[in-house]
Amino acid sequence: MGWFREYRWEVVMFAALVVLALSTTFNGPADAGDYLDVGKFLSGQYAAKIRSSHSYLLGAVHAPLLLTFQFGVFKVTNLILLALLVWSVFVVSGKDRRTLWLFLVAPAVWYMAPWIGPIQVAALAMLWAWFFMERYAKTGGVKEVLYAGLLVGLGWAFWDTILFFGAFLGLVYLWHRKLGHGFAFLALVAVGLLPRLILDAALFGFPIYTILKSSMGTLANIGGGIYGGQGHTPMTLFDLIWIFLVVPFSFWMLYTKKLFVKHRKSMIWLSLCLVLILANPQMRYVLVLAPVMIILSGKYLSKEVWKKIMIASVLVSALLVSPYVVQVNGTFDSSLQTHNLIGYDLKNVVQAYRADGRLEVTDVLLRNRVIADVQQLAEDYPDEAFLVGPDPDSYQVLADLYWGSRVKEFVSVQDYDLSKTDEVSLYERRWEPVPKIQSRRQIWVGGGLNKNPIDETDYDSIEYAVGYIKDFAPKGFVEIEKYDTLTVFQKQ
Repeated sequence: MGWFREYRWEVVMFAALVVLALSTTFNGPADAGDYLDVGKFLSGQYAAKIRSSHSYLLGAVHAPLLLTFQFGVFKVTNLILLALLVWSVFVVSGKDRRTLWLFLVAPAVWYMAPWIGPIQVAALAMLWAWFFMERYAKTGGVKEVLYAGLLVGLGWAFWDTILFFGAFLGLVYLWHRKLGHGFAFLALVAVGLLPRLILDAALFGFPIYTILKSSMGTLANIGGGIYGGQGHTPMTLFDLIWIFLVVPFSFWMLYTKKLFVKHRKSMIWLSLCLVLILANPQMRYVLVLAPVMIILSGKYLSKEVWKKIMIASVLVSALLVSPYVVQVNGTFDSSLQTHNLIGYDLKNVVQAYRADGRLEVTDVLLRNRVIADVQQLAEDYPDEAFLVGPDPDSYQVLADLYWGSRVKEFVSVQDYDLSKTDEVSLYERRWEPVPKIQSRRQIWVGGGLNKNPIDETDYDSIEYAVGYIKDFAPKGFVEIEKYDTLTVFQKQ
């Protein structure tokens, strides 16, 4: 145990991070349900149809464990991946302890500690892919290209956005290299992607189903989303400030002429990725780049500058995790009902305060109130299918929180309304260039999202509807009972 005595303070620091992540009720508000619910669905415990715009692989990997451990297992596996990421930074940096400490206190690491999702596995894959491409730049050996391609593909199997980071990596390092090396990189990306392709073929009958669906979802979001309104994260000064808070402070020194030229391939790649993040400002994405940023910059810091960056990082990290500490035994209460349920990070706390002019802390979690209500609903109306509204995805909340076998199905109000019409299209876009000459033909390119034509739900037999939080007035139903957070209606 000599290593423990030598690195005991690093172990203590990471242990503190683990305790915080496991203690807080916060799981990460962005897309967490897409991964949690897929796992629950594939384990046979989800009383609803599934709707996810992301890879199903993360959920599928966890599905067998959910039968025993429920959603907590996602946090455990993500913390294991985070531990592997810390170890990898230490190894790739040449076992430099100052670099290790920079990463252990990095705001991006502490911010992402309790988050459930594929970012951690993507960050691990991306770090080692970059490592092998750096070796390739020095040796020219195709073996390194193969390793890097395999890791990019594996990362893409779990997280779609790594496609862009991986594409930038390949372009920067393979530009003006042998064409065969580029094809080797792409071939191994496809090999790494195989788990996702096989799963898609098994679930949907089409190997690239979720890749296309995710791409269509991105295009739909750019166009305002399938429900109208703002579908993607806008770029504002407020959002950019948050991004710069979590980018490692030491990274910016690499933009000096001498260091940029010395590490030009890495810096061009990181800069392209950073521009992509700024175009769609989400703080969680920075964790994918933070290991490389810190490894490159850590070795150039004087002892005095290193201490200053350590202090600044600790202060920012403490600020970022302060909402997680509040949510160990309580939560925030504001007009942002979605976050009252799924939790608040610091950005959400500031948004709530700006919206309401105040922010209350309560020890009664809305999540627990909804769980109690949905359990009582299942007891009072056993073996029923419930129409859930008012929003198209309100059903997801109840299906996510209910663990049991006494509910036949939670049904989306959107699917219910579509069942009463011949309409099946949710979103559709066509591009039709008009010829300027007397051509007999015109081409068009289009795509969209439809309701699944294979639908086993008997909508006509639904006798009860449930309204969650907001006002809900389903046509043909009358209110018969109120719970704390739910309202029950019966068909007339």
